[in-house]
Amino acid sequence: MDIQQTVKTFSTVEKMSPIAKRANGKYSSDFTVRGSMDVHMQPVMSSLNGGGKLSTQAVTITNFEPLNKLADAIKMQQYKQLALNNVNISFEFKEGRVFVKPFETSFAGAKSKIDGSNGFDQTIDYNVNLAIPKAMLGSGATSVVTGLMGKLNSAVGTNLSVPDPVNIKINLGGLVNNPTVKTSVSDVGKNVVGDVKAKAEEEAKKKIDEAKQKAQAEIDKAKKEAEEKAKAEAEKKKKELEEKLKKEAKDKLKGIFK
Repeated sequence: MDIQQTVKTFSTVEKMSPIAKRANGKYSSDFTVRGSMDVHMQPVMSSLNGGGKLSTQAVTITNFEPLNKLADAIKMQQYKQLALNNVNISFEFKEGRVFVKPFETSFAGAKSKIDGSNGFDQTIDYNVNLAIPKAMLGSGATSVVTGLMGKLNSAVGTNLSVPDPVNIKINLGGLVNNPTVKTSVSDVGKNVVGDVKAKAEEEAKKKIDEAKQKAQAEIDKAKKEAEEKAKAEAEKKKKELEEKLKKEAKDKLKGIFK
């Protein structure tokens, strides 16, 4: 079905999914709904319960205020108009809220994982985890991240570069028309430091494992050399003893025959 036609036909859609008003494209959905209707045969929103799945091959979102605020917060204006492809969402609604289960998609070339909820009262509470390629970071975010990396390298004596991609965690709250964004450019740096710390620990473990393997190889080599040397010494002594016994036997035989 067409998203905009659905919004115009069913008044409940905009309340249950406010982003639909700013979306264009086709979608498929399979869901169940239970609830009451008032004397005018209109749904009583607070009584609705149900859930299901929604999928779309291609949809564009334009001028959705929460995304506008997100784009301003991380200084990436391309997030104000998004094209989403191959999106599959599982959801349920109860007690006046729609709960969206975690799903993955791509935001303007950045892998993302999204989950959260929105209320029929237009409140929102969504978590967005972005993995943004380093080349896509805005200049403001890049300068902060680079500065933090320099301080980290100076403090611990490393020479690590900014991870690629850079992971950013964002929370969208407040109201649809007046959203809040809990993130900032400095959060990018904090997440980078966490990623770098994990990478540094991984590299340290790798070096320790390499050192252990090298030490074990040296031990095995020394052990083998010692075993070979001991074997050679034993063979030498055995041979010397055999020669000695042969000589003694020969001398005794000479004495007897004389």
